[in-house]
Amino acid sequence: TAPELYIDRIRDILKEEGKLIIEVPNFDSWTKRITGKYWLGLDIDYHIYFFTPESISRLLEKHHFKVKTVRTFSLEYSTFISAQSLVSWITKTDHLFFGSLQSEDPGRMPLVHLFLFILLTPFCFLVNLFLYFSKKGEVIFTVAEKDVQQGAEGVGGGRT
Repeated sequence: TAPELYIDRIRDILKEEGKLIIEVPNFDSWTKRITGKYWLGLDIDYHIYFFTPESISRLLEKHHFKVKTVRTFSLEYSTFISAQSLVSWITKTDHLFFGSLQSEDPGRMPLVHLFLFILLTPFCFLVNLFLYFSKKGEVIFTVAEKDVQQGAEGVGGGRT
């Protein structure tokens, strides 16, 4: 699959004990479970493959990386993804707040969306902070190191 090809290529490029940092939406997040198809992480224009903390770790280990860190919290993304997903779920609309931030015409967003977003943001921040050590936060932040010992066996045309 494409993710495996990318991981192999990255591994081939990395120096010995080089580190790989990946941050992707968590398909097992708390808002994904609540909001389903309204979850912002399902942004099909940008996300073709979906991962859980377990699946990304298995992928990396299979391709000879040692997983050093796995967190499901991002100060930059967690609160926003949660709040936008909940607003979309409540209003049964497709991410109008997020879309208005990307648009040159922010006037398309109904005020109710802005109000709900402002209302839900503190709650979403606290829930995501509480879930810091769980595996249910909005994003998967992973740090993995190239496993030099495993690499001696050769991976994807790698070095021996």
